[in-house]
Amino acid sequence: MLRTVLLGTTVMLLAACSGGDKAESAAPTAADSAAASPSFTPSDADQAALRDAVTALFEPYKSDNFPNITKRPIFTQATGALVQQWERSQTDQIDVLGDFDWLCQCNDNDPSQFALLDQTAQWTGPDSATVMVQTRGDPASQTRLIMAMRRESGKWLIDDLTFQGLETPLVAQLQREIAANTAAR
Repeated sequence: MLRTVLLGTTVMLLAACSGGDKAESAAPTAADSAAASPSFTPSDADQAALRDAVTALFEPYKSDNFPNITKRPIFTQATGALVQQWERSQTDQIDVLGDFDWLCQCNDNDPSQFALLDQTAQWTGPDSATVMVQTRGDPASQTRLIMAMRRESGKWLIDDLTFQGLETPLVAQLQREIAANTAAR
């Protein structure tokens, strides 16, 4: 159920991020409204905790030596297990996910230029939210991401992720890449 709500919200936010004619002309459906409407109002403390957790996800990109995203403890237990399985399945071929950092979307990050420009949360439950983020890696480029966030053991973590250039959410893409890498062996 939660994945369905997150997927519906992600699709709506992705359409909003894309800025394409399709997103502008498509009328929201009742299912879209139900998926996007929070069933509760989060407390100020919960809102601040989520905002701070998202901000912290992007802090490493303000330094020259940011860690590999797959080594950072920023994913839920289920998604983290998939990330590790994907890493173990890697072959000599670079796949769709293997040649850049998924959050900063960068190969050559300029830490002095990197900025988290905006974040907007759509709460989908007391321990889940979909967060739309806009970052800037350099003055000429901006990136939009949509993160399904889940609170596990009191900590906000990435449960899924969608970004420009990756139409399939991260979890589904990881599953595809693991299957392809395993078949290639």
